[in-house]
Parts: sequence; C-alpha cells; structure tokens
Amino acid sequence: MNFFKALKDFLFGENRKTDIESVAAEPENKIVTKKGDGRAGRQKPRRADRDPIFIQVGFDFGTSYSKCICRDVWTNKAWVHCPTGATDQQLPFLIPSTLLYREGRLSISRDPSSEYRQHGLNHIKIALEKTALKDWGSPVLKPYRKMLGDSSNTVLAEFVKNAGIFYLANSLANVKKDIVGRYPDFGQNDMDYTAINLAVPVADAERPEVNELFHKVLWVSWSIAEQADVGPETNLETFRQTTDRFEKEPSQNIEESCFIYPEVSANVQGFVRSRVSKEGVYLFSDTGAGTVDQSVFIFFRRNGTDFLSYLHASLLPLGSSCIEQRAAMVSGDASWMSLESWRKKKEMGGKEQELQKARTEVFKELVKGTKFTLGNASKKLFVKKQLHDIRVIFGGGGDCRFPYNSAVENAFRTPFFPENFIADSVGLPVPKDLDLHPGKRRWMTRLSVAYGLSFVKDDLASNIYPSELRDPEPSEIQTTGAKKIDEAPTKDVC
Repeated sequence: MNFFKALKDFLFGENRKTDIESVAAEPENKIVTKKGDGRAGRQKPRRADRDPIFIQVGFDFGTSYSKCICRDVWTNKAWVHCPTGATDQQLPFLIPSTLLYREGRLSISRDPSSEYRQHGLNHIKIALEKTALKDWGSPVLKPYRKMLGDSSNTVLAEFVKNAGIFYLANSLANVKKDIVGRYPDFGQNDMDYTAINLAVPVADAERPEVNELFHKVLWVSWSIAEQADVGPETNLETFRQTTDRFEKEPSQNIEESCFIYPEVSANVQGFVRSRVSKEGVYLFSDTGAGTVDQSVFIFFRRNGTDFLSYLHASLLPLGSSCIEQRAAMVSGDASWMSLESWRKKKEMGGKEQELQKARTEVFKELVKGTKFTLGNASKKLFVKKQLHDIRVIFGGGGDCRFPYNSAVENAFRTPFFPENFIADSVGLPVPKDLDLHPGKRRWMTRLSVAYGLSFVKDDLASNIYPSELRDPEPSEIQTTGAKKIDEAPTKDVC
C-alpha cells in the first residue's frame, strides 16, 4: 500500500475520528481577534465536505539564519516559506536568528543584512546546546550572562531557554500565517493537521540532554504559536509566565507532532530519494555559521527502507562566524560593530591580513578535525579499505572553497588512504517536488536541511548512531578484499 494512503487511512479513517478530533486544541477552534471587531468568541464554521489538509513543516533552526519548507502531504508538493516583511530580495527565505534584549524586553531582529547588533543575542541555537550540556564557560554564553548581570547558572539557563522559545514561537507563528494564506479555510475541518520537524547535529542527536531540551523548546514554541498571540516584542517576565504555563500543561498531541532529526540525515534526504543515489560510504561536511558538522555514514537499503548507519560524528567549532570573530580579535577590537564590519568584509571575499590569518587558522584546525572524524569512523569498519571508496558531500550556508573544502580534501593525506588519494565529490540534486523557480535553484545550497525535514517523520531515513555500533575485535578485521554494502553495520549485527 502507498505510504501516504496508508498514513491517511490511519490518521483520518472512520475508526480514528474520535482520536484525531482531539488533535485540534480548543483555542484553534475559535477566531482570535482584536478587541472591537465584533467576532470575539464566535466559532469558525466546520467543513466536513472536503478532505483534511495535512501540512508537514520542516524548520532548519540555523545559527545565523533559519530556513523553512512546508509540504502538502497529500499532494506531495512543497514550497519555500518566506517570512512576512522579508527585505532581502535575493534570499527572502532567510529568517535572522538574532534577538535583541534591552531593559527586560526581548524583540525580534528583522534585518537580515546585519547579524551583530547592539543589545543582540546571537547564536541562540548554540547557546541552547551549551546550556543543555552545562558548558557554562562557553564563549557563546558570555553575552547572555553579561546582559543578565551577576546571575546563577540556573537563571542563565532559563534566560537562554525562553529566548529560544520566543524566537521559535515568532518564526512558527509566521509559518502558520503562511499556511492559512495558502489554505484560507485551514482549520475549518476538525481533521486538518500540521506537524513540525526540527534538526540537531548528529553528535547532539545521541545526547539525551540536548535532544530533550530542543524537543521541549520546540513543542512549547509550537504550542504558543498555535494557541497564543505572539508579538515581535515582549516583556521577558511576562513571556516566562506564558512558557511556564505551557510547560506545566503539555498537550500530548502537540508533543507528538514535534520531531527532532539529525541535520546530516535531513541534508541528504534529497540525495537519498534521487535517482543518482547509490549505496556506499560518505563523508558529509556541513559548514554552518557556528560549527562544522561532520559525519561519516554508510547509506544502504533493506526491504525498501533507507538506512543511514553513522560511523562517527563530529561537531567542530569552526563555522563561518569563527572567521570574523578571529579577525576581530587579531585587530584588537571585538565589539559588535567590529564583528559586523569583519563579517561583511568576509562575505565580500575580503583579503585583509586579519581575515587571511583567521582563514588559515580555521583551515589548519579543520584538517586536524577532519582527520579525527575519518580516523574514528575507520574504527567501526570491519574492512578498513572500505573507507577508500568514500565520497564527499559538502553543504551548509557557510560552505566555500577556502578554508572549508580545501581543508577536508587535505585531510585525506593520512596513512588511512593511498598516496595522492582524491575522494569523489557528490552534489545534492534539486528536487522536483519543490515549488522553486528555475532561476532560484541556487537557493538549494541553503535549503537542503529544511527540504529534508519537510517529509513526514515516518518516511525519513532510519538512523543508526555510532554508539549503537561496536568496534570490531582485532580478529574480525579484514585487511584485504572488499566488503559488500549489504553487510553494512547495523544494530542487529553489531
């Protein structure tokens, strides 16, 4: 049976009606209006005369910019979400991941042309990860702590969590408006449904504390976006009370509609589903603003199901923003104005001495980090030479030739590989099911994660994590011959 038909029967079959009706939270059944428009409390008319609408939202929570793609599940057509009031005509889908905090009030930064701002809270995603790991000395948390003054780690963690919820709730409320704009009667059928997928790095996906915090932030944000009036500015204490209320009264249906998935797996969904995909060993190097997320995985199929078996995953703090940060430090001025100036010079391909020094430092550290990634991946292989068939996929908004591509290529100069080894590079195809004008196909370099997340969670490739694979015993290691992909590591055999 076709997957989508089976899912539709499961969700919306006659014998499921009672369960699914509870998905729509009570506030969704009412028109929320401003005072004085004369409709307060009136129920929306319900439409049972059309098929229900199922929208899957794929939200790529980025360090500097977030991206979103929505999919109409029944028609299997997806579109790129462009936030209301977008001012960047070249890349209107970018959602700045910066907040402003001043005098006890949080507000959204709508200017995509400027990342570093006075009173700015940058890199919220990384700040959330560091608080989950209790890495209180992380440099990314210093601006948050400074704005709070002398505060405990508990207060800091609450501040970061609420900042993350506020950012996501605003972004997702805008996505909801986009959906209603495309489907004006959305919600008028009791069985209309939305779900959301959000990604974290593979290295974090294995950490329960990180996964748990991101899932909580996601479902609380999703709840607020659905049931509360979210404005672009709020009093922090008032908003904290709102988040506390939703945390204490969680909706099981909303929690279940929120799913956390590895970024690399999301990134390669387009490739996995394409005709050019083939089983094998891959290194994916995803350069974001804050980190380089690297994973070595084996892609294989079993009984029509796609699997990504991860041999090793590294999260390297060498993202694109490191270049302007290091250049600013070399210049002796690390103020927000200096950081923004160096960021713009970097984006223009500037050759200033400070930038070149920063790029060279990142290059050297990424070569070392990539060798570490490859070395640890090799430990999981029963046939070490299987790594010689590796192919490389580059991705991420910060990806560029130097220092990132060249550093990864340089890392293959190790005893693990033959002399003068060059790995094949694989490009990510432009998907046919995405409503994207041919002239805008260049957007896909920034949208591949959001695209992968736009599929129903049960239809995403299954993941096997490094911790689920044991290292082979010395007697089990093969030093000659080639091992077939159909013997790729799985939880069952390892």
